[in-house]
Amino acid sequence: MPFLQSRRLSFFLICVHTYRHSIQASVKVGLKPAPFAAAVAVGFLIFRAAIKIKLKHFFAVTNVVLILLAAGLVARGIHVRSRGIWRV
Repeated sequence: MPFLQSRRLSFFLICVHTYRHSIQASVKVGLKPAPFAAAVAVGFLIFRAAIKIKLKHFFAVTNVVLILLAAGLVARGIHVRSRGIWRV
C-alpha cells in the first residue's frame, strides 16, 4: 500500500510542477467577494427550493427522463448496428 501512495504522491507532484504557472495564475485571481457571495446565495436558493419539492413528483419526472434517455441510447445502438459501424 505505501508503494501505491508514493506513486500517487509523485504523480501529483509532477502535475503540480508541470502546471505551476497556471496554478499560480489562478491563485493570483483568488476569491473575489462578490462572485463568491453570489454563488453562496444561488446555492442557498437552490437548497430552499429543493426542500419544497415533493419527492413523489421529483421521482416521477426523473423516471420519465431516464426512460427517454434509455430509449435514445437504444435507438442510437440500433442505428449504429444497422449501418455496420459497430465492430464486435
